[in-house]
Amino acid sequence: MKEIILQILNDSITAPSPDNFQPWRFEVRNNELAVFKVPGKVNQLLDCKEHVLLLTNGMLIENIVIAATHHGYRSELTLMPDPSKPDLVAKILLHRDSGINEDPLYPFLTLRSTNRKLYKKEKLSPEISAALLTIQHPYPGVELQLIEHQDDIKSLGKAVSAIDKIMFENKKLHDSLFAHMTTSKKEMLTKQGLVLDAMEFNPAEKLLFSWLTNWRVVKLFNFFGFSSFVRFKNSKQYGSAAAAFLVGVKNNSETDYLIAGRAVERCWLKATEGGLSFHPIVGVLYCYQKVKENLNDVFSEDQATLLEESYKKIKSIAAANGMTSNHLVFFSRVGHANPPSHKSLRKNADVDFLNS
Repeated sequence: MKEIILQILNDSITAPSPDNFQPWRFEVRNNELAVFKVPGKVNQLLDCKEHVLLLTNGMLIENIVIAATHHGYRSELTLMPDPSKPDLVAKILLHRDSGINEDPLYPFLTLRSTNRKLYKKEKLSPEISAALLTIQHPYPGVELQLIEHQDDIKSLGKAVSAIDKIMFENKKLHDSLFAHMTTSKKEMLTKQGLVLDAMEFNPAEKLLFSWLTNWRVVKLFNFFGFSSFVRFKNSKQYGSAAAAFLVGVKNNSETDYLIAGRAVERCWLKATEGGLSFHPIVGVLYCYQKVKENLNDVFSEDQATLLEESYKKIKSIAAANGMTSNHLVFFSRVGHANPPSHKSLRKNADVDFLNS
């Protein structure tokens, strides 16, 4: 049983996480698997009330449920099972089931990736669009939306790119960005961090990026409008997609973010099965949460205003396309693209096997 659980977990830790810091750990007793979030592993400047951390762990949980089927196990899942243990996000009882079929998305656990390349103008097929949207049904309180009108996609690309402008105008965010970047050699040793190759920069952009580690250089460039140029350039790329994918939740509890993460991961895997690429861009959504919740210790008044305007623009487009959820928790561009140049590495699962 121990070897099988290790196989399930090492299949599952291919789930995405911000800056590839894999913020989870596990405890196992017999056939019971406990999943713990690891606070501090997600950039707290860009997260609000650990919502990104919870969303990420929800994606991991979905992978565990999928991977278990490959090994002949059915999962009995309980989210946030113990209020006295706030870092314990789920307990999963694994039951041997000879009648269970392998989840058809299992082969795509290791193929799913973030693709930051320019996307093609090719539209999504009606079949894949319908398949993505129907995924929301087993996930209570979660609402999925695909926006395929090109003018809306371009407007959304501009709105979500506001975080890129702020990133190069705010020293705290700037410093955190470069603190989380890593070299290929270091990634090979640590199996974590965001590698420059994953950013899909051309040689000139890589050279420029190396200069931008120096805040004084950034301030000088900003005198000539550099931060606005970064936003303009990235907004064009973010708007180059067949569709924009939005996820909302009716409420704002910890469990809602875990469930939303499960739905997001299944959609991402389904898109991968259909030959599509995903590129999540969620900075505006969660930084605006900090402003709205009066937890802002990062942004200037102008930056807070830009976040509010950008969030409201995203929400207005979502509402115009039929979304009714109160809280937006995920945004990604979706479409056809050449394969990413780099796929992030993963550490082996951090597992503590307890005595019976």
